Amino acid sequence: MSYPEKVQLVTGLIIWLVASGGYYLARFYYTQKQRSDLMPFLNIYMSAGFLIGTHQVFEFLSLYLQNHLIYKFGLLLSMSGMILYGISLEKLYNKDFYFKEIGLISLAISSLYLFTKSVKFTTVDFHLVHHSIFLWTLIWLVLLIYWNICILFGRNKINILLKLLYPSLTMMISFFISILYSLTAYLNYDKNICTTFPSIWCTLAFLQILFMPFFLLILPKIHTQNPSSAKIKIGKLIFCGLISIFISIFILILLSKTGCFNKAFILS
Repeated sequence: MSYPEKVQLVTGLIIWLVASGGYYLARFYYTQKQRSDLMPFLNIYMSAGFLIGTHQVFEFLSLYLQNHLIYKFGLLLSMSGMILYGISLEKLYNKDFYFKEIGLISLAISSLYLFTKSVKFTTVDFHLVHHSIFLWTLIWLVLLIYWNICILFGRNKINILLKLLYPSLTMMISFFISILYSLTAYLNYDKNICTTFPSIWCTLAFLQILFMPFFLLILPKIHTQNPSSAKIKIGKLIFCGLISIFISIFILILLSKTGCFNKAFILS
């Protein structure tokens, strides 16, 4: 078993362990606190984390068996985890941001994209190098940005501490650590950010999930009650969607400065 294979397996198992243990501990804690209103959020939230871990295990299996089908399913599991994080936000804010509909469309497009083309993946250091997943990466990025926008601006009268801690302790700490690592690797060793960052971030997610129990512990204190049920207006949905796409394009323009985002990468 190669070193990258071991890393993918171990990080996946760590995420599984922490997600499973954190779920049952938080469930017991919320029961003691008589916060049954947080249970729907907890169920979806920890399922999302478990899916990220499952993606890591699928990365290991795709490397160990050199199986492209497992590799493609693993990518879809990762996107499914992001979609579930979006649905967990809906449960937390008691507001429909259309993550279910957006998620189904995203999975359908990504599935059509992945299963109608050949893919290539290799390894470097402790992670994978993704050579053929431009559209999947773009959709994932748009979903991530839309999720953050909805957290920060999707609902008034939500504790500002919750708006900051929820994304930070769920995904964004590992996101920025991965950016820092990727930029360092690019500047010092000319590593391709576009092909390496997705796997670097997924691998370092095992660091991120260690913060989740802390978030679940303080959640009842910073989220005292569910707001009334609501649904994002179509006009605001379109506006937030366009902003998400615009920010994604801006990030791609910045990546083009490194030389990794180019026609060859898009069509690979």
